[in-house]
Amino acid sequence: PVLNNRCTFGICRTVGCDNVINSDVVDDRCGVCGGNGTTCREFASRYFVKHYIAGLYRVAEIPQGARYLNISKSSRSTNTSLVLADSSGNILLPSAIGSLSAAGLHRFEPVLGAHVNYSRVAGEREWIRVIRPLSASIVVLLNVSSYNRGNPHLRFEYTIDTSRQRKQPSAELYTWSRTTSECSVTCGRGVASLVPRCYRKRDGEIVDVRYCRSLQRPATFRTTHSCDTGVDCPIVYTYQWRTGPWSACSNQCGRGVQNRTAQCLRAQDSVVVPNRYCRRRGLKTPNRRTACTGNQCLVPQASWSVSSWGACSVTCGAGRQSRRVTCRRNLPSAHCTGTPPASAQSCSRGR
Repeated sequence: PVLNNRCTFGICRTVGCDNVINSDVVDDRCGVCGGNGTTCREFASRYFVKHYIAGLYRVAEIPQGARYLNISKSSRSTNTSLVLADSSGNILLPSAIGSLSAAGLHRFEPVLGAHVNYSRVAGEREWIRVIRPLSASIVVLLNVSSYNRGNPHLRFEYTIDTSRQRKQPSAELYTWSRTTSECSVTCGRGVASLVPRCYRKRDGEIVDVRYCRSLQRPATFRTTHSCDTGVDCPIVYTYQWRTGPWSACSNQCGRGVQNRTAQCLRAQDSVVVPNRYCRRRGLKTPNRRTACTGNQCLVPQASWSVSSWGACSVTCGAGRQSRRVTCRRNLPSAHCTGTPPASAQSCSRGR
């Protein structure tokens, strides 16, 4: 509440909101002269909708007569800026706010009957403050210039005199607006949709569609666009076993064992990793030992053995006699080298 001072005949006098000299009557918080604040209503709301596609997005519509308007945006949302427009969609503070990069306080000429104070802190944090009442409703927009990873985290609040508000039709209370859905993936490129939703103008809250039934629904009910999360997807590795060659049999002659190596590999780049990576994925460990039989038995030096010649087959004249030829140690003949001795020969007997 502020008292106005006027100079009358060189004397400074106090003038109340009732325009009476020396009156101490003041406006209450919602601008009612001499009011006690009972008709004041304070509105406060938040906006947390993420947008993955560049564009202007409707946040809320602030009604005519609203005062002490305070809009803030946190620094969590990158590549975004606040924009104000009238109810017809005409931008009131476009490049003025959207292009500001220097930190500090900026004051703009009256917009809809009220001065606008804009301030920006290092990063993406912004505030818009309007003290005086608005002569017409104003629309708060969020300008997304490129991929936005964070939540905009907008907060807006204002005060209004409810006694001066008339009952408004649906078109003045609610509106259709398209909101970008979240990207279909959490990494890499996916698809996002522009989905119409019914909004309450005064605070930008999404309400049941029945409040917008009397309003014309957007012509395109659902439109999809590609979206980029800006996050690289982690590589999903696969694993496999790699086995080495079998070793020689541990016993050259008779039963023994053979061994080989088994390593777990990352399939994408053949890097050896601990064996647990394969086991955890249900890959059975290959056998690393097996039975074998050595066939390189040492054989003693073998030679041919012959018996004495047997008797001649005749007692008179020409005949044949034989003898036994064997490989020593009763081994198969293949173990004796060289040509075996003759096992038969001619013989003769005289009269």
